[in-house]
Amino acid sequence: MHISRRWILIPRSVPSGHEYVLLLIIEHKNVITWTNLGLLYFRHSDLELANEALYRAQTLDPDYTVAWVGQALVATANGHDVEARAIFEHAVGLAADVVSFRCNSQNNWAATN
Repeated sequence: MHISRRWILIPRSVPSGHEYVLLLIIEHKNVITWTNLGLLYFRHSDLELANEALYRAQTLDPDYTVAWVGQALVATANGHDVEARAIFEHAVGLAADVVSFRCNSQNNWAATN
């Protein structure tokens, strides 16, 4: 079942779940909202919906590190430790590509693009 068909099943106890759904109706290509919804589902132990929302986020922006970290958390919770480790390593690799560091003559670290 696709996530759009299960939105009405969001439990009343889920804070902000309704707001995320409304945001996605308005702006369905927002990677941050999809990621936040996935992490919200994960927090409330709905691993299937968490996986679907995080997959949607990864599809929209394959370089969005937070979505990959969320996906690794879901894999860990499902007992897929080998896959989770690979996903975490991928997320760390993405983060390393986004910001690199250099050391200046006074041994101060500065972020560079």
